[in-house]
Amino acid sequence: MSNSQLAILNQYIQLSNQNGLSHIYRTARTIGLFEVLSRGSGTLESLAAECHCSERPMQLLLNALCEMGVIQKFADDYILAQVMKLLTTVDEDLGDQTWQLLETCLRPSQSPDPNPELTAYRARCNAMQWIDTPAAMELVQLLEIGTKRQNLQILDLGAGTAVWSLAMAHHDPGSQVTAVDWPAPLKTAQQAATAIGAAARFTELAGDYREVPLPEKHFDLVILANELMLYDDPQSLQLLQRAAQAIKPAGEIVILETICCQPDASLAFALRELDLAIHWPAGRFRTPEELEALSKAAGLNTLQYQGLRAPPQLTGLLMAGH
Repeated sequence: MSNSQLAILNQYIQLSNQNGLSHIYRTARTIGLFEVLSRGSGTLESLAAECHCSERPMQLLLNALCEMGVIQKFADDYILAQVMKLLTTVDEDLGDQTWQLLETCLRPSQSPDPNPELTAYRARCNAMQWIDTPAAMELVQLLEIGTKRQNLQILDLGAGTAVWSLAMAHHDPGSQVTAVDWPAPLKTAQQAATAIGAAARFTELAGDYREVPLPEKHFDLVILANELMLYDDPQSLQLLQRAAQAIKPAGEIVILETICCQPDASLAFALRELDLAIHWPAGRFRTPEELEALSKAAGLNTLQYQGLRAPPQLTGLLMAGH
């Protein structure tokens, strides 16, 4: 076989394996295997009995799940891997509820929800914001928070769970964070601030972050994380101008948007873009050039652009100021 034929064969095998793994995961979840293991370890015999399955096919299923890395085997006992302990608390179905809506996204006339709510989409994003923690740590190092930039007044507009601003607060003991969002995500953010010992330096402003009154020329940094992607250009300009009014003359706006930063992240980017289209059709991801043009239209200067390399490699940073 030629190299091109071998490449096609390998691609076919990879796609077939991926499809098989997705069905294996769903089946294990459907028969209650993960729920049983969440209560403690089990042997082949005990797991087959509790899941009402035959031992031979259960053995083969367990083998495949071990190869996937979601279950581990020690002697005769099986346990949940650490990644499954995480999944069972935050995203056990691996997005099945989202992808079941893909066909209705492609055929809008069949959509059961012609008027999706932005708050519902943002709530989904906020629930998964912990994924950005490595990128937030990279941002802290990149901006030299706590050394070059310290004792900061930070405004987190549309803060969600405040993963970005709290990472800064953790590394800059002199900083003060003002987080603006609806009460539900701010409750989680307040708990996170307490957990890192920053509760006394964390202020909540509950309400619509596009309308809540803000002090002018008060903040050193304003964070806008994955907010511009939710709005058209005129609305995004209003949000940027609102941020510009809040920063000091030498202040900076930290714009963080979903951008494919590395070739290896292209699949993850394509999936996230589909996810946005499914849940918030009015939104769109912009290129770095489009973000820079928006910033310029808002009367701001682009100070820096850089793609963050930390997982999930889907965050682009644009720094803007007066």
